[in-house]
Amino acid sequence: MKGNVTLPCGTRPPGRRGLRARRRITLVTSDDELGAPASAPSIRSWSTWRHALRHALVLGALWIVYTIGRAVAGRHIGRAFPNSDDVWHFERWLHIPSEASLQRWALHWEPGIRAADLYYKYVHFTDFVLVTAWLLLWHPEHFLWFRRVIVSITGLELVGHFVYPLAPPRMRPDLGMADTAQLFGHAVYGGSYENHGLFNQYAAMPSMHVGWSFLFAIAVVRIARSPWRWIIVLHPLLMTYVVVVTGNHYWLDGIIGLILLAIGLWLFRRDSPWRKPLETEAHT
Repeated sequence: MKGNVTLPCGTRPPGRRGLRARRRITLVTSDDELGAPASAPSIRSWSTWRHALRHALVLGALWIVYTIGRAVAGRHIGRAFPNSDDVWHFERWLHIPSEASLQRWALHWEPGIRAADLYYKYVHFTDFVLVTAWLLLWHPEHFLWFRRVIVSITGLELVGHFVYPLAPPRMRPDLGMADTAQLFGHAVYGGSYENHGLFNQYAAMPSMHVGWSFLFAIAVVRIARSPWRWIIVLHPLLMTYVVVVTGNHYWLDGIIGLILLAIGLWLFRRDSPWRKPLETEAHT
């Protein structure tokens, strides 16, 4: 804005250099008042992309190791079906509603069960990519915590695949379960119950789908600032429903997955995004 400036008595009018300096000060002050960060990281900066690429390569390498380990575990499935009997009877002993009763109810609406099959098939890895990219590019200061937690719980899950092979409910028609993906043409494993390639269909315990989805929700709710972030809470709840209703997991698989997530969060609690604001408030 342009206008006349009235100077106090006895004050000399500033020269050109003084006016330029005052303009610079005014501009900086105005930006601060508007809340613009002094050195906000840009997602277009090369350093940000280089940082993201480095962490993405590390995660990719770890995913390859996990996939190979999971495939190796798939060669030792001798107790997979007896273990599924144990899980089924243990859940009934705990009076947990059976997976078969939930599936029978869901099968009355074919579009819903088809949507559940597609959700199971495509969303699990897609949400991992989206949350990872969001953290790497917009919140890199929290990514190391996220990487440590997800690597720790995935490593524990891999141990579970080795020590406790488990046939998923969809392989147990004698328990009243159906393989909905095969029924409606969305089979992930080609319609066969034999392991081939890097697939391991007997790695049901614990449920990575459930553990990861809850971790993603925790990260988004804590780190994001938009009021819309709470919508993400629906994702782990829906994923838990989906893995059970499609016959891919027992309830107990998800429960153990959440226990492993709790262990991972506890191990790296000092780096968690919800501790730093508390520490800042304590010093003010």
